[in-house]
Amino acid sequence: MKTSEFFSNTFSYKEASFSSSHYISADELLHGHEYYLTLSLQWIALNNGFNLNPNFIKSLLLEICSTFNQKIMIPEFSIDFPIEDFDDHLRINFQNIHFDFPKRNCIMLPIISTTCEELSKYFSRIILERFYQEFKSNLRIDNLRVTVAELYQQQEGTTGICIKSCN
Repeated sequence: MKTSEFFSNTFSYKEASFSSSHYISADELLHGHEYYLTLSLQWIALNNGFNLNPNFIKSLLLEICSTFNQKIMIPEFSIDFPIEDFDDHLRINFQNIHFDFPKRNCIMLPIISTTCEELSKYFSRIILERFYQEFKSNLRIDNLRVTVAELYQQQEGTTGICIKSCN
């Protein structure tokens, strides 16, 4: 009889952070934050002896952070801020105001807004895809929560997405 083992852990590394700027509404200015990522997982090892390597998790979180560091986050699906795409820059339209940003300074995100909630959902999808590519049938994710916070180990006000039974 094949048995499965259940595991649970939270992965939080101070260096799993990135500095990015964003805008959420026309009433606020472009501004930036230092964001911190935390990953909480519950998983079942489907093959005897298999377990997640914390170095893989840390490397994945650092890779995500590196991609976003020092970028302007642009929500591709925003209905409030139409985007014009030029050869070397993006133009963001805020009512009658236009902002031009060099493309090399931007990261386009397939989300509607750059809130912590939307970023959490986006990062969850990225992490799940990488897990499935890397581990295929060796584990089943039962619960995944990505927290995006503006303070390291922020307890109140953290936001995340919880995905259950991801097999």
